[in-house]
Amino acid sequence: PQVTFRARDQYDVFRFNKVEGFYTGLSASWYARDLAPGLAATGTAGYAWSEETWRGYLAAALRRPIWRANVGFGRLLDITNDFRSPFDSGSVWFPLLWSSDSYDYVDRHVARAAVERQLTPQGTSVRLEAGVMRDAETVDSRRRGLLFGPFIPNRVVDPGRYARIVATMEWNPDVQADITRERYGGTIRYELGTGDLDYQRTDASLITRYDAGHVVLIGRLYGGMLTGTPPTQQLFEIGGTNNLPGYDYKAFAGDRAWIARGT
Repeated sequence: PQVTFRARDQYDVFRFNKVEGFYTGLSASWYARDLAPGLAATGTAGYAWSEETWRGYLAAALRRPIWRANVGFGRLLDITNDFRSPFDSGSVWFPLLWSSDSYDYVDRHVARAAVERQLTPQGTSVRLEAGVMRDAETVDSRRRGLLFGPFIPNRVVDPGRYARIVATMEWNPDVQADITRERYGGTIRYELGTGDLDYQRTDASLITRYDAGHVVLIGRLYGGMLTGTPPTQQLFEIGGTNNLPGYDYKAFAGDRAWIARGT
């Protein structure tokens, strides 16, 4: 067995935003290796200095050649922005230096289990997750970073406890991160919440790249629909540099949305 202190990304170790202010954390992972091949446990914990709040997450996973299962629980500061890249875990330096925090947050306690099966060698997979959640409002602990300001206020959160089921299918997910590949990729995701927060939400994305001689064509299509009695943090809110350049930050909101972008 082996223990490492390597984090998934910088966001788990250091970040700065309008809710937490400075956050510093530590991550550790334990890999069973020959003792139990494919078994691992990982944990991260840290402190938000301006918010004066502890957050962290503990998980265990079992990996096999074509499937993996994991369980986890903890307290997270989740981002509620829509139609994000799967590799977008939030900004660190823009909020700190320029008071530009183009995200909204929810304080979320989670306990969940998931199983994922890989369908093709290129990464196409299906994933099923079930768990219980508690959403709580956040308070803006910082008005600005080092320069300019103030921050855009965090959007309202409807608090409540609920059970949640999520089913996801991804095909060629690496296309979303590496648009130099000439092919298609996308995601379909269905989410069901029941309890204090009662809703159903479906969203999808399609990304493609094509070389037409000396011209490179890149297309992105996002869409989604929300039914039930949707909490504010589940509404589609779009506008701004993250997903709709040319419009004010989250200029549009509603229970149905789609965006088509081309380059």
